[in-house]
Amino acid sequence: MLRFTGLKARHELPSSFLARLLILALVCLGVGCSSSAELGESSYLVGAGTADITGPIVDVPFTGYSQPIGNDFDEPPASAAFGDVSTQPDTSYAPGETLSVSFWTGHPDNMPPGPSPYFEIQRDADGDRVTVATEADWSTHARWTQASRVIPPYDPLDPFAAPPPPINEAFTVSIDWEIPGDADAGTYRALFHGTAKDAGSGSEAFVVATDAFDVVTP
Repeated sequence: MLRFTGLKARHELPSSFLARLLILALVCLGVGCSSSAELGESSYLVGAGTADITGPIVDVPFTGYSQPIGNDFDEPPASAAFGDVSTQPDTSYAPGETLSVSFWTGHPDNMPPGPSPYFEIQRDADGDRVTVATEADWSTHARWTQASRVIPPYDPLDPFAAPPPPINEAFTVSIDWEIPGDADAGTYRALFHGTAKDAGSGSEAFVVATDAFDVVTP
């Protein structure tokens, strides 16, 4: 029995417990002293994920990302088609209000990488379409959901647990735009860039627009 005597009390700890502590400390020191070169280039990916729905991350050199999951194919919705607008906008909005629309689409990880945004808020400028907001703006928000998919709660004891396997059910993407107070009056629309993947083939891209709506200023 080893004895550790404090200023006011004497504490006794079993030698087996102290031995385990010593072994644990030695193991930790051994892991900490490993050279980063031994990990290899593929052990941890650095940079912005190509399928990150928030868009590319610039000027952040040490951002890790996970590999996209994707799925085998996208099963069309029962009573709709990919690219259908499931929620159309209201006819008009005022600055400070929120536009909410939704579309049927496939798995977001099957979106081919490229410069195109996931969605755009466009204003009609004398016949030309001017993009005033995308997913890169703080005023917008997008959420992909599947009716049958339930994400399990986060387990703090196993933060690296494998995600649940993907299912092929169609996604609904809901897009919100908080209309800025300085938004120009005019006619707008929401434009969505999506994909649909058939079994045994690649993803097919599509672009769909909502009905037009007006932003009315005082």
